[in-house]
Amino acid sequence: MRNGLKAAIVGTTMLGAVLVPSTAEATPGYGVSGTIIKQKTVGHTDYILREVVVQPGGSTGWHFHDGTLYAYVKGGTLSHADADCVTSEVYPTGSPLSEDAPDPGCGFA
Repeated sequence: MRNGLKAAIVGTTMLGAVLVPSTAEATPGYGVSGTIIKQKTVGHTDYILREVVVQPGGSTGWHFHDGTLYAYVKGGTLSHADADCVTSEVYPTGSPLSEDAPDPGCGFA
C-alpha cells in the first residue's frame, strides 16, 4: 500500500504512522523516498510506520489519506499545503502533526 504526505517539503525526514493509508494523488511528487519500518493489520485497519525522506526542494505532490496520518518532523522544515495549494502550516524540526481523513461529503472518492 502506498503512503504519502499531503505537503510540499523542503529537506525533511519524517516518521509517520497511518490508519488505512490509501492515497489518491492529484499532482505528482518528486525527490521523495520511503521505507516501511513496521506494518500490521488489526481487523480492517492497516497500521504502517514509515520513514519518508524528502530531498530539499522535493514534494509529495498534493494528495489525501483515507485514514488518519500521524507524523513527526525529524529534520528540516515541512510546509503543508491544503487542497487549494496554499501553504497552511509550516512545521520545524521536532514538530508532531496529524491529519484526519477527509470528510466523505467534501468531494473525495
